Amino acid sequence: MKAKISCFLAIVLMLPITLAACGGVPICDSEGVEPPTRAENEALWEERGIWYATTLEEASEVAGFAVVSPRFIPEDFCRGPYIDVSDHCAGLPESIDCGLPIQVTQFWGWLEDEALEPGQLAFLMLVQSSGNIGTGNVPTEVGGYPATIDYVGSESDPPLLVILKWEIDGMHFSLTGTITGPITEEVIYEIAASVEVDRRL
Repeated sequence: MKAKISCFLAIVLMLPITLAACGGVPICDSEGVEPPTRAENEALWEERGIWYATTLEEASEVAGFAVVSPRFIPEDFCRGPYIDVSDHCAGLPESIDCGLPIQVTQFWGWLEDEALEPGQLAFLMLVQSSGNIGTGNVPTEVGGYPATIDYVGSESDPPLLVILKWEIDGMHFSLTGTITGPITEEVIYEIAASVEVDRRL
């Protein structure tokens, strides 16, 4: 199946993914990468609406909702060095009602990717928001919740991307994965079904 590749997904495919740890998932090589100080993050947040959190707790504090990670991530995957919190309305005049929700993005990459060509990279990306982040074209379900699925690219021209979108109690999720390396569509469903909403915040 084919679908139009958005600029965002095309960029994600081409970017090398540098990765870190949380919740038992190993740290990828982030040698020489220094996390931003709180002052640097505050300046970035004020100017561009971007905050590079290093923990789920920090991301939750900035986003204003409980940021969660899947309970299941395949072996040989590692977390990105940051949890990206993005306010797409930052910097706009107060007179403009932007209306876009804050989004939190987490990345995982395959430890075997170092030996692969860019087109073979295996990665996972989870976006979470308290507002609607769109729906896909094909109805499905995730863990008993209504969901949609989209396919970007084709199996004959890898990597094929699978994008699942669903909502749990007003929290919206989008999980993107490459169908390459150890990732299959079944694994993507398993990862998505392991996401649970934390109602403490």
